[in-house]
Amino acid sequence: VLMQITQEVCKWPSLNRTCFDIHTIYNPNRAKPTRCVNQIDEAAKTIDKAIQMTLQHTLNALEHDCKLISRRCHEDIAADAARGRANCGARFRFLLFSLLALVLPVLLAICVSQPVAIQFLGYSTPLHDFLVPLYRRFPAEYSSHLFGGVAAVALFCFVLARLCGRTAKRLTRAERRRLGQVSDHVTGFVEAQRKELYTAYLKQSVKDSDF
Repeated sequence: VLMQITQEVCKWPSLNRTCFDIHTIYNPNRAKPTRCVNQIDEAAKTIDKAIQMTLQHTLNALEHDCKLISRRCHEDIAADAARGRANCGARFRFLLFSLLALVLPVLLAICVSQPVAIQFLGYSTPLHDFLVPLYRRFPAEYSSHLFGGVAAVALFCFVLARLCGRTAKRLTRAERRRLGQVSDHVTGFVEAQRKELYTAYLKQSVKDSDF
């Protein structure tokens, strides 16, 4: 369409009084000479230069994108590994506080159940012999306070187990393997292809310059 408009303008110079700021390019016709200068070579050089700049920019952007994708994959894998270590610590804290929440009431129950154990077993266990003297040091009128304190500590340990035992969501094994494959593909195949294209581009640029 542009060439048709230009040819029409060249046929009728009086139409070009508005001074179109465009390259005069047209298919020359020896049978119909014209006074307009054919700037098709200049336009071709301008287009070629734009293509070369776009190609170089695309290759440079591809290199940056490859590094960015590879870095993001490694960062995601490293972050997942860090979440795994944090989850191990959270599970350990959950087990520790849960054990305390269960052990304290059990120990108190053992102290109280000494007469029952003697009645059924006929003797007192070593654990009873160790805990009952400690339990009897508390006055009888403060036994309710002791039960309430042990219940409060057990409840507090249970709440701590719930709060400190929260784990973060981790990537699945397939997702980690996929991230590794993407990183290897980008750094291995795509980057190699980019280098080959960039080398071919440089060789073509040198040939064009020599020409």
